[in-house]
Amino acid sequence: MDRLNKKSVVFTFIAVTLLFIIILIFLININNRTSTKIQTTNIKVETLNNVVKNLNSTLLPDALRSSSNQAMISLLDYESNTTYVIDVEDYLRQVMNDGNYNSVLQEDMFQDNLDFTLVHTLDEVRNLAERQGAIFNYQPLDFNTLTIRQDDPWNVVVEMSISYSLSDAKNEISWDIQDRAISTRLDVGDYRDPLYLVQPESRKSIYIMKTPYANFNNINDFIDHVYNFYFITNVDAPSFLERLHGQLVPSGTNGIESILSPVLFSNPSDYSNVDHQYFSLIPGQCVQGMPSNFFLESSHLTFYNRISC
Repeated sequence: MDRLNKKSVVFTFIAVTLLFIIILIFLININNRTSTKIQTTNIKVETLNNVVKNLNSTLLPDALRSSSNQAMISLLDYESNTTYVIDVEDYLRQVMNDGNYNSVLQEDMFQDNLDFTLVHTLDEVRNLAERQGAIFNYQPLDFNTLTIRQDDPWNVVVEMSISYSLSDAKNEISWDIQDRAISTRLDVGDYRDPLYLVQPESRKSIYIMKTPYANFNNINDFIDHVYNFYFITNVDAPSFLERLHGQLVPSGTNGIESILSPVLFSNPSDYSNVDHQYFSLIPGQCVQGMPSNFFLESSHLTFYNRISC
């Protein structure tokens, strides 16, 4: 199971939504006998305008995050039981839409009696609004607009467009928002590493934990880094998205890597223990102060400030 508490994600989202709706309806339904119709209208306009701002900045991105986070968990479970998917975006689009991938139900999208599809999450927002006297409607979602990218080594960005309308119960004031781009960031540290899950030499659940070490001048820091499977950025390594595709080529600025523990990987062929190099069958050299079955190739000896035997 993923370390991120799935129930808490949904609970937080719904709680924020409920609080927001209560404030909204309280303001909209103000019935001050001494106020004029113009003042009442102005209050409604200002309130609904604030609702639109909060929908765009918080509620819709939170809905997208809740669904895409669970879709990422589902993707990793799928890969651990099969192999790398060819198109990550296609997988996310399908399961966030109806919980199926290539017509096969992905059970992770319906965990703990919760429906994590984006359609269901947005329907909850609409139902909550309607029960309190506000009208929120969205047009059929175009999942072809959903994209995923990586702007830094430790986060991926999920983005898509949505068109919606918002009005008061009497439809006196309304907003019509077309093709609004919403986005959310997913911390890769919440997920298991795809290479360890899928590669036949591994099949292990290793979470992506960022190393606490800035350098490895002290061999004890290096040993701790290795045995805890900590990850570090390296331009020679693949990014998280590339790992999801099973790609072992350098990513550049978004690359991350860990080092296979010599306790869990016997490494009889003397491959480099750097994860992507080990799975690429890159030969290594023995390292002073490390076990006899631990190896690094020359560029990583330099990168980790180590000396060959």
